[in-house]
Amino acid sequence: MESQFGIRALLQNHPIIPVVNVESIDQLEPILDQLQQKSIHCIELTLRSDCAMEALEKALQIRPEGFAVGVGTLVSPEQVKAC
Repeated sequence: MESQFGIRALLQNHPIIPVVNVESIDQLEPILDQLQQKSIHCIELTLRSDCAMEALEKALQIRPEGFAVGVGTLVSPEQVKAC
């Protein structure tokens, strides 16, 4: 059932999915680098901080090839629409 944006395949390929709350946009690139160094090729960004949407946009721009970026902790219809 692929109606869930390929989540089953994602979970099969990524047994560890770090859930990260970025408080400052400056944290993002070092976090992605650390994950890559540890052979972790995905991240779930929470939408709990003021810079969360900016972090999501930046992560999608700078992520390495094959690195999956997801979002979580959506708490409003506006966040759902934005994602």
